[in-house]
Order: sequence, then C-alpha cells, then structure tokens
Amino acid sequence: MLVQPSVYGVDNAALIDVLGQLGERARGVAVIDLEKTSLRDLQVMHAKGVRGIRLNLEVSGQRNHEFAQTQLKRAEQLVGPLGWAVQIYADVDVTAELAKDIAGLKVPVVLDHFAGIKAHKKDEQKTAFAAVVDLVKGGNAYVKL
Repeated sequence: MLVQPSVYGVDNAALIDVLGQLGERARGVAVIDLEKTSLRDLQVMHAKGVRGIRLNLEVSGQRNHEFAQTQLKRAEQLVGPLGWAVQIYADVDVTAELAKDIAGLKVPVVLDHFAGIKAHKKDEQKTAFAAVVDLVKGGNAYVKL
C-alpha cells in the first residue's frame, strides 16, 4: 500500500507512476482536491490501483470541526461509489472530536500515523485514545501503524 506523501499535495503523478510499475502487487492512497476532482479522475486512478484518499488535517493545522465534518462527508460522497477508503491524518484530539462523524461514514476509515496518538502525551490523551479504541471496536475504522 503506497500513500501519497504530503509534500506532493494533490499531484499524484509519482504515486500513479509507481503503481503502474508494480501492477497488481500494489494499491495506493491518493490526495485529491475534494472540490475539483471529478468522478472520471477517480475512475482513472482506480484503474491504476488507487483504493483510497487521504485527508490531511494535521499538516494544514486544521482543527475546525465544521470544516472537518464537511471534508469527511464530501470524501464519502466521492469515493463511496468506488468502494474506496478514507484515510485521515489528524491529531488524536481532532479524531476524537470527529468520532461520531467518522463512525457514521459508510466507507472504511483508516486513521493515519497511529491515529495521531503520541506516547509522550499518554496521560493527557486518555479520553481521546478511548474514543479511537471505540471507533476501531465499531468495525469501520482502522489504525495505520
């Protein structure tokens, strides 16, 4: 599974190139512009091996709940028909705040970077960690290690 790195933004050319070289042995997670990427663009990526998109809330410092909710719903609308997953890169506190929204999605959700959990903050993240555990127990969310 290859994941589009943040530094490339929505330019998935390198990801698509490598998927082409690896063929059926690999799948990918792309980063897209949720407002500009068309169904046709997604279908082309699907043919190349992409099976998910990545929402990067952490690098952009996004902590606005309404904005994140909107992003999740839009992502679900775009990739749901293709059977893709939505990978979320966010701080564990943001993930916990979005837990109800994430649990309600009809697409698989992958919580990137250990779900944003930081070992050195274990005491202050107990509540958020519990929310992540509950999401995983719900069966539709996975933590990427």
